[in-house]
Amino acid sequence: MQSSSLSLVLVRNTVSHDARVLREAATLRDLGFTVLVLGVVSTSERQTHLEIAGARVVRLDPAAALRRVIAWTRATDGRSAGKTAHARITATQGVVDVGPREAGRLTAGLRRVSLTVAYYLEGIALVRRTTPALVHANDYNTMWIGIAAKLLCGSRLVYDSHELWPDRNRRPEWRPWLIACETLFVRLADATITTSPGYSSAIAERYHVRPPMVIRNVPARRPGRALGLDRRTGASGPLVVYVGGLMPGRGLEQAIRALSWAPELRLRLIGPGTESYRGALRLCAEEAGVTDRLELAPAVPPTAVVDSIADADLGLMLIEPVCRSYELTLPNKLFEYAAAGLPILSSDLPVIGPLVREEKLGHVVGTDDPEEIAQGMRRLAQPSLNKDLRVHVRAFAERVTWEGERATLERVYTDLVAAEPGPGVAGDRRVARIYGRYAASPRKQRTWSAENPGNVAIRSELVDAVFALAGADLLAAREILDVGCGSGWWLDQLGREHRITAGLHGLELLPERAAGATERAPAAEIAVGDARELPYAERTFDVVTLFTVLSSLPGSDDAERALREALRVLRPRGVLVVWEPRVPNPLNPDTIFISDRLLRRMLGPLAIEFRTTTVLPALARRLGSRTSSLYPRLSRVGALRTHRLAFARTTGPPAVDLAD
Repeated sequence: MQSSSLSLVLVRNTVSHDARVLREAATLRDLGFTVLVLGVVSTSERQTHLEIAGARVVRLDPAAALRRVIAWTRATDGRSAGKTAHARITATQGVVDVGPREAGRLTAGLRRVSLTVAYYLEGIALVRRTTPALVHANDYNTMWIGIAAKLLCGSRLVYDSHELWPDRNRRPEWRPWLIACETLFVRLADATITTSPGYSSAIAERYHVRPPMVIRNVPARRPGRALGLDRRTGASGPLVVYVGGLMPGRGLEQAIRALSWAPELRLRLIGPGTESYRGALRLCAEEAGVTDRLELAPAVPPTAVVDSIADADLGLMLIEPVCRSYELTLPNKLFEYAAAGLPILSSDLPVIGPLVREEKLGHVVGTDDPEEIAQGMRRLAQPSLNKDLRVHVRAFAERVTWEGERATLERVYTDLVAAEPGPGVAGDRRVARIYGRYAASPRKQRTWSAENPGNVAIRSELVDAVFALAGADLLAAREILDVGCGSGWWLDQLGREHRITAGLHGLELLPERAAGATERAPAAEIAVGDARELPYAERTFDVVTLFTVLSSLPGSDDAERALREALRVLRPRGVLVVWEPRVPNPLNPDTIFISDRLLRRMLGPLAIEFRTTTVLPALARRLGSRTSSLYPRLSRVGALRTHRLAFARTTGPPAVDLAD
């Protein structure tokens, strides 16, 4: 059973310093969700189960999984691990000990792929255990787990693109592959959001989709803390600060060299970074003769960032245009500097440059010339200008708040989980939108036409399979209900073609489709209603059928509600027949996947009989005039049968009709 209140937040880091992820978790928690954040271990943070800022966090250890696979391989080969010399492979996700043969095979690329596969497998296994109602996938490198949750569990999926992944700095993967995958991601996600208006426009243009919603990385205001409080001490000269990842492309080397032209300034760099890069920055300071004025500080928790920079005179945002993702960025640090009241020295990039100018947040410089950077820093450190700019910075921070961004994020979540899945008007509108898109597409009209020979063959095979499983029950039934009766074709088959004498009933969500079913099957009583709230009394029907109804619902919790309702209206020893795809369809974002495992969990102790049917519809609909000869042959190929019938009987003695 799906946990209708569980939300899963995915990120491929340790979570500790990811302010955006922690704000997402807090927002979901305040909306009433049970929240689980799924991260990964690192070489320095190995704890796998913990709580961070009130969020329950589980960190995966892909390297440990890889170690287990290698150990199993050795065991099956009869080799003793104790007799083998070991090579040591270190990855950002952990440390792996392997023997010399394995170390020779695991090149850097293969190691990365192996760890990625292990990460995805572990994540998908957790998804199957927890069946979340909502998944928030942060960045490209978590999305395959999100896709699995959508297809296997019917989870609602948010894709949060923190950067332009195919165009990021130091990208190791093949770019066409990344673009192909992201094309799929933005179409399968129920909502796509991003961090910068530049990213939003680029994603919309590249993938021909609606511009993603922008949720900016504005820090949450701490209770009782005034924005932009000036905490400068003035000791030892003006202080210039940088906060963020210590890595190439951030203008850090140029800022260090700029100190040579500004002897009165000090520079503090705060953030995570590899020890090798920190060493390179120290070497740069030695060469420039400014070691005594450079401070390399470790990363601080997200809640402490603003306090850690509040004593500075100005903040640096010298991002270099080394990739398109950097060119269009709108980084956390801009809003963190604003919250601390710091004027900003920024590079002149398409998004941040105009923002700094228009809001009068500071000054814009090029990133190539350390002397120009020094002039910019000295200018912003001048007391009179610094004081004037702080007024504009504080006004900006008062206007652009996390409360505003959070309200937008809340709408994303509630639109997906609260409004659409529930029965009623919102559900009606969702289905109407889907059918409206189908009606507007000539291609889809041809595909779904009842006259298409492939569709005729599919339905004929389905009818034969249903009668093979439940023919005796249909013939003996007094009342039969078809939930989601659509055009009424099945009720028409029962009454006109098979002369079933039972009372025939159909339920359809949209009134116009119910009217069409009434016209096609005049002997049946067609009602307008929702599969999740059947308008019938308990123990009314002997047979209930649901043909591709469950997969058309918004989530697996909705499918479970529909099944509970079907069982409620069935008489004891009544029969439930369900027809659904047995393989997921990632190209149809309007459906969820109802697996055999999910059906068994939903139906509890009832015995279920399965039978595969239906030649791959995309193939069957293209057989044309050869359908009658080819379809029977193709239906004998198991790999081509894409659907299955599930047959279940309720328990208890047969119902006694007192009127008999």
